[in-house]
Amino acid sequence: MYQQKQQRFLELLDREYERLERFALSMTRNREDAKELISETVAACYERFDSIEHDEAFLSYLFTVASRTFYKQKAKRSRISTVAPDEITELYCGGIQPDDAYDVQQLYNAIDALPEQYREIFIMAELLGFTHKEIQQTHGISIANIKVRIYRSKYLIRKYLGVDNPEPNNAHTTESAKSRTVWAL
Repeated sequence: MYQQKQQRFLELLDREYERLERFALSMTRNREDAKELISETVAACYERFDSIEHDEAFLSYLFTVASRTFYKQKAKRSRISTVAPDEITELYCGGIQPDDAYDVQQLYNAIDALPEQYREIFIMAELLGFTHKEIQQTHGISIANIKVRIYRSKYLIRKYLGVDNPEPNNAHTTESAKSRTVWAL
């Protein structure tokens, strides 16, 4: 029984481990903190693994535990870890040109500046490649809400980076749509 549980857990973890690793690194922005987050997450998941009835629920369970563990660690430390400029290339980009390192650092600073409810969704969708359905399973929010959070995250990042005209393009708005907007107010 014990070996079956362990075998099943390791099989499920093996399928998602790389994504968990990238998630932890994206959230902590520090290799040592990411390793700590992963180990605490894996330990917590294994302890309560019997509560998972279906293998499909493991992904949601794993990332929910990782997210909650991260925020608990963050609250304990009450500080934000920073990455040394020379670690940017190694951590995130694997082969980025040194000239682009500043831009990458600015992008990650912008991501760090996002409100927590947007930041995690953005990282999962845009940096880790999770589908909206997977994020929905993990966070228990609607796909429409996920899309809104991603859109708002991108808007806030553009605004943080000072990209010209981060406002949504309303040039295609028709006159009738404008009048409906006025009546809605």
